[in-house]
Amino acid sequence: MMNKQKHYQVTADALEFDPEIVRQLTRETKKEFYGEEPDKHRKLLRTMRKVWQNDLTIRQRDFLFLYYKEHMNIQKIADTYQINVSTVCRTMQRGRNRMRKILQYFI
Repeated sequence: MMNKQKHYQVTADALEFDPEIVRQLTRETKKEFYGEEPDKHRKLLRTMRKVWQNDLTIRQRDFLFLYYKEHMNIQKIADTYQINVSTVCRTMQRGRNRMRKILQYFI
């Protein structure tokens, strides 16, 4: 029997104050993230939130949130959801790849 899990939503403040999530997901440096254009990071964050809400599965959002924001390791996520570690890794990788694919047009 599966436990009901809490589904995490990324709020504006979660991404605004944690640019490390953006850097890790997009593999961009701080300089590239903020760039020369003053509003570039705001556009990127808005786009990232839209991708997060509309293009990732619930499971991908949950795993990525727990890993990047709650600093939970992959084994602990797997134990919490009672699934294999490889399933967590694949799910997170698919979510990151989907985000990269869409965000590459905005960076």
